[in-house]
Amino acid sequence: MLKNLSIKNIALISNLSVDLGENLCVLTGETGAGKSIIVDSLAFVLGGKADKSLIKFGEEKATVEAVFEVEENSVTLSVLKEFGFDDQDTTVVLFRAMNLQGKNECRINGRVCTLSVLKAVACTLVDIFGQSDHVNLLRTDTHLTIIDNFKKSPFEEELTAVVSQYKQLKNELSKFGGSEAERERTLDLLDYEIKEITRAELSENEEEELMATKDKVANVEKIAEALKGCLAHLNQSCNISSELWLASNSLQGVQKYDSDLDNVAARLQSAKYELDDLTEIIESKISECDYNPAQVDKIMERLDEIKRLKRKYGGTVTAVLDYLEQAKDKYGRLVDATAQIEEINGKMEQLKAKAYELSKKLSQFRKDSAEEFCELVKKELSDLGMKNATFSAVFSEEPSLESFLPSEKGFDSVEFMFSANKGEPQKPLSKVISGGEMSRFLLAVKNITAKIENIPTMVFDEIDVGLSGTVAQMVAIKLANVSRKYQCIVITHLPQVAAMGDNNYFINKFVETE
Repeated sequence: MLKNLSIKNIALISNLSVDLGENLCVLTGETGAGKSIIVDSLAFVLGGKADKSLIKFGEEKATVEAVFEVEENSVTLSVLKEFGFDDQDTTVVLFRAMNLQGKNECRINGRVCTLSVLKAVACTLVDIFGQSDHVNLLRTDTHLTIIDNFKKSPFEEELTAVVSQYKQLKNELSKFGGSEAERERTLDLLDYEIKEITRAELSENEEEELMATKDKVANVEKIAEALKGCLAHLNQSCNISSELWLASNSLQGVQKYDSDLDNVAARLQSAKYELDDLTEIIESKISECDYNPAQVDKIMERLDEIKRLKRKYGGTVTAVLDYLEQAKDKYGRLVDATAQIEEINGKMEQLKAKAYELSKKLSQFRKDSAEEFCELVKKELSDLGMKNATFSAVFSEEPSLESFLPSEKGFDSVEFMFSANKGEPQKPLSKVISGGEMSRFLLAVKNITAKIENIPTMVFDEIDVGLSGTVAQMVAIKLANVSRKYQCIVITHLPQVAAMGDNNYFINKFVETE
């Protein structure tokens, strides 16, 4: 049970320490006095959402500490042991702090822990029921969970294991392209991609070479003009090549008198031959300087094709070629995987059939549990003044094996049906139940599930809104009866509930000045 709750800098509360007693603890006070802030603070220390707006204005940090007393063989101590809290003590202290920067600090018995560990321990200590639980009960997707929580199925673990194996095989099959139809589609796609890339005949440096050629063609007039100017300088005034030849011949008569002149004559001849070669190259380059629009178009088309393939298959030519090799490898594996696929499909069919049979058994177990649950709810509702109320759980139609999709939850979906008045047909709970009836219905359900979950402390945050008179008295009696076994902390405006309290707390808001 919750022994003490200490709150600092939460909303309107600067500093508050509340000692709570056993059985029924009733918190009353005017609207806006801060009753719900106490519940919000408790929810925060139990691992609820950390909203910085909860921090009191002008403060940097808010903290909440909750002290619990648990039994020696409680689930809480078992959970603590699983998380390495070996220093077992029947006193459990939860602490949580947050600052304006959004940083959280969580502690259990003084030791720092993660928020997930704090939540795991907290859920064994307290269950909070507020008006939002009304909304949850109206959602059909929660109805199956309520039935499952009422009684644990002996088929659940086996079904989970079978479905897990089925999903593993399905993942394995996806490596081979999935089903036969999916595999054929994958093969067709891979075949198209392989042919598309192969047909392009890409090479590593082609794009750079094409870009260089494009630049050259785009500047052909400038290149031609430069080449012609160079050739004109070589041929200006005199024929340099002929003069070099004559200069070499001029030394032939005196070479025998000076051996160095042999080298000079040879170099003059070499310069003449080099100049002739350069002139020939320049003249050849000039003849090549012819702008060809068709060539430019062809280059641009090729560059566009390379760009498209890069965008489609990897960003670079190297990546495209790597993709080609991977596609060829995958195509080969898919073509050669027929035997493996048949084997996997056979195993999946067997697992699907097994999951279907287990789901049928689970469905029948749920229907039996639902019948028992509905009878208990009707009894609780009768105790709460709704003697003519009828309540049932309607299950979805059983699917065929062919249409069945294996799931850990089986194939069931459930919707609660309700009628408050004698002779009125049952209709979906969300369509017919009123606010006051919903409060009693929630209390009835929680009274049943609490016995199963065996959580020592329950908090009811104004679930009796809209009730009055005899009904309010019945709700008060029911809360008092529940509190004989569990600690019940109730926020209420009803005097009938307050009168039943074993411990009453009046919440009053005031301004304290120095």
